Amino acid sequence: LDKNHKESIKWNAKRGTLFAVVAGVFGACGSILTGLSARGGMPMTSGYLWEFFIGISGVFLACGRSFAGYGKMQDIAFRDFMKIFVCNIATIIGTASFVTAFTEAPLAIVNAVVLSLTMAFLAVFSYFMHNEQLSRRQWLSILLAGAAVLLVKA
Repeated sequence: LDKNHKESIKWNAKRGTLFAVVAGVFGACGSILTGLSARGGMPMTSGYLWEFFIGISGVFLACGRSFAGYGKMQDIAFRDFMKIFVCNIATIIGTASFVTAFTEAPLAIVNAVVLSLTMAFLAVFSYFMHNEQLSRRQWLSILLAGAAVLLVKA
């Protein structure tokens, strides 16, 4: 993000936390259903339908921005779109691995490992790439979450 864009961001921690809780609850429900359908013999189909519907939801959210008072979406050049597409190859690989893990291990273990690793990697990348500063308490929480996952597996 350029300096002007960073300065225009206004954080709303309460609202952001509320949406994170909602995302966690519905994400867990979605993971359970995806895991059940993956175990029913359709792991790749289940995973890619999950991603497809996330994409559809994104389209609806993007189109609804103007109704929420955020203004219209910015235009994007094809070259920039292709950069975004290439960056999402990791999502394709991650989805395949995630739903395959659902067929090989208990859902609780798979979700605990995936979600804690996601949290830890996002925190580290945000620190280096976006210069987001986390307090010692937040770093300790991330370490404790990782330790808790190891205890669940053991």
